[in-house]
Amino acid sequence: MAYKIYKFISIIIMFFYMLLSSCQGTEDHQGNVIYVDAIPPVDTLYGRKISLEPELLNVRDLVVLDDEYLIIAEEREDEIFKVFRLPDMEFLYSWGRKGEGPGEIPTQLVDRGIIGVSDRQLVLYAMGVVSLFTFQVSDTAMTFLDREMIMYDGMQNPFLNRLTRLNDSTYIAVYGSGLTELYAEEDLIALEPGNRTPLFTFGAFPETDLTGREQVMATTKALAAKPNGSRLIAFYVSQQFFRIYNGRGELIREVHINEDPEMGTTYVGIVPSYRGFNRATENFIYVRGSLWSNSSRGQNSSTRTLEIWRWDGTPYQRFFWDPDLKFSSASTFTVSDRYNRLYAIVIEDELGGELGLYEFDLGQ
Repeated sequence: MAYKIYKFISIIIMFFYMLLSSCQGTEDHQGNVIYVDAIPPVDTLYGRKISLEPELLNVRDLVVLDDEYLIIAEEREDEIFKVFRLPDMEFLYSWGRKGEGPGEIPTQLVDRGIIGVSDRQLVLYAMGVVSLFTFQVSDTAMTFLDREMIMYDGMQNPFLNRLTRLNDSTYIAVYGSGLTELYAEEDLIALEPGNRTPLFTFGAFPETDLTGREQVMATTKALAAKPNGSRLIAFYVSQQFFRIYNGRGELIREVHINEDPEMGTTYVGIVPSYRGFNRATENFIYVRGSLWSNSSRGQNSSTRTLEIWRWDGTPYQRFFWDPDLKFSSASTFTVSDRYNRLYAIVIEDELGGELGLYEFDLGQ
C-alpha cells in the first residue's frame, strides 16, 4: 500500500515538473516567439532537364495539382496551359486561349497567377479584372467553372498584392501602397470572393523606427498557406524571421533565425533578400533563400539555397542549388510531397530568353 501511495505521489510530482518546464521553455511576445539556429546546407541539388515541345516562353507559373498533375502557365495567345501527369511527366495536352469571352483567359496575367489548387480545381487570379477564375482539370481537358470578383471597398491599388488562397472562402492579401494604407497598424487582409467587406485584418508591423513607405518596403513579405487552410506563413524577405498564423489570423509563432556567421550573412550598401518565393504542402514549406557575403574588396555576393521548414517553425533541410543553373528573381518552382520531387523553371539563354523545366529529387 505504501508503495502505491509513493508511486502515485511520484507521478503527480513528475506531472507538475513537466508542466513547469514546458511553460519556461518558450519566450512569450505577442504570442509564441522562438529562436532557431539555421541548419547548414547538407547537399547540392542537381536536376535533370525535361524536354518539352514547343520550348517554354514567358512562364508565369507552374503548380502541382493533387500530386496528380504538373501544370505550367505561360503568357501566350493560345495553349496557355501545359498539363502533365505525375510522376512520369507524361504530356497530356495544352489548353487555353487569351480573350474576354466565356471560358477564355483574360490578358492580364500576373507572375504566380495560379493561387489555388485542390480537388482537381485550379484558381487563376486576373488582376486587370480583379477576379478569380476557377477551372476543373481532368486527364483530357480543362473546363471553366466559375468567375468571382475579389476586392474590397476603399482599395487603393488596381490589384491585390501577394494574393494567397487560404481556403475556398478566404483569401489573404497584403495591403496595397495606397497613401491612406501606409499607416495601417496591420498590413494583411482577409477577403471573401464576391464580398467587398474584409473579413478581418491582421499582421501587426514588426517593431521599427521606420514609418510610411519605408516601413512597408522594409517589411515586404512572401506568403504561403497550408493546403488545408489551417496555417499561413509570412516570410519577411529582408529580415531573419517569419510568422505563422492560424486560419483566423491569430499569431501562432514568430520565428527568429540565427544564421551561422561562417555561412556568410553580411552585406554592404544593399537591402538583402534572405527568403522569398515559396511553396507550401501539408507537411513542409519550401522557400528559396540566399546566403550573403562581402569580399575584402567590398563586393556583395549571394549563394542561392532551398530551405525546407516544418509547420511548427523548425528547420528540416537545406540545400545548395546546382551552381551551373541560372535562376531569375521571377523563377518559379513547385513541389510534389508524394513523390518527393521539385520542379523548377531555369534560364538557359539569358539573351534569347530561353527557359527550361528541370526536375530535382529531394530524396537524393
